[in-house]
Amino acid sequence: DAGEVPAGARFVFRPQDARLAAPAAGEVALPARILGHEFLGATLRYRASVGGAEILIDAPFHAGQAIRAPGELATLSFSATSGLWLAR
Repeated sequence: DAGEVPAGARFVFRPQDARLAAPAAGEVALPARILGHEFLGATLRYRASVGGAEILIDAPFHAGQAIRAPGELATLSFSATSGLWLAR
């Protein structure tokens, strides 16, 4: 059945498919804690903890934009269709 998740599976998505912002209609929202960040040119890559797992979020960066600090709480938002379940 396409609706079943394999036991022990992990949900994975590309870092650019997630946002640190309130969810749009139909998106998934999870609480996250910022662990750190790295500048990658026009992209700011955040490391965040969600449910004990460390994830990456790539956000467009513009000069003068506020940068989230380590320890800051945020909302991680993404479309459930942007990822897939991988069995271990």
